[in-house]
Amino acid sequence: MQPIAVLFTLPEDNLPEVIQHMKSEELGVEAFSRDDQTKLATGKLLMVDNQIDPTTGTVRFKAAFENRDLSLWPNQFVNIRLLLAVRKEAIVVPLAAVQHGSQGSYVYTVKAGMAEMQPVKVDLTQGNFALIAAGVSVGDQVVVDGQERLQAGTPAEVHNASPNASDSSSGAGAAPAPGKNSEPSSKPKNNKQGKPS
Repeated sequence: MQPIAVLFTLPEDNLPEVIQHMKSEELGVEAFSRDDQTKLATGKLLMVDNQIDPTTGTVRFKAAFENRDLSLWPNQFVNIRLLLAVRKEAIVVPLAAVQHGSQGSYVYTVKAGMAEMQPVKVDLTQGNFALIAAGVSVGDQVVVDGQERLQAGTPAEVHNASPNASDSSSGAGAAPAPGKNSEPSSKPKNNKQGKPS
C-alpha cells in the first residue's frame, strides 16, 4: 500500500517517444479519479513492459506512488496521465474554439469588428485546452461558441473578453487566447485507465 504501484497501458505508437524521454529524465505520472476531475496522487514511471500486446496493440507501464494519504487502493479504477515535457510560454485556446474542416484545423478570430477564419496548427490537446503551435498570437480574440453561424467577414462585436463572453451579431462567444502559459503537455494526451496493485 505504501508505496503502491499502478499498471496502465498506452498505444504502441507512443512507445518511441516515451522511451526517448525516459533516457534523459525521470518521468512523472499523475493519478486521477474515475471521473477524471480530482488528482489523487503524483508518482513516477518505474518501467515499461518488454513486449507489446498483439491483441490490443498496447504496451504496459508501471508507475509507483508513495500513497502516504492512502488515496490509492488495490484494484481501484484510476485515470493516468504521463508527463513527458513542460511547454513554457505556450499559446493555448479553449478546445471549443478549434474547428476542423477539409483544409485542417482552424479558429474564428474577431478583428476590427469582423470574424475571420484563421488556420491553426494544434500541437496537442489536454482537458479543455488546445496548445497552438501556429496560427494565433497572444491576445487574439477566438470564438468559442456559435461557429456554425459564422463565415469569414461576418460582422462581430465582442461585448466581454471573458471565456463566457458572447458575440452580439453572430451569437458566437469569443474569448481571448489565454496567452503564454506554462502548460504541461502529457504526450500521449489520452488518459489511460490503470489499476493499483
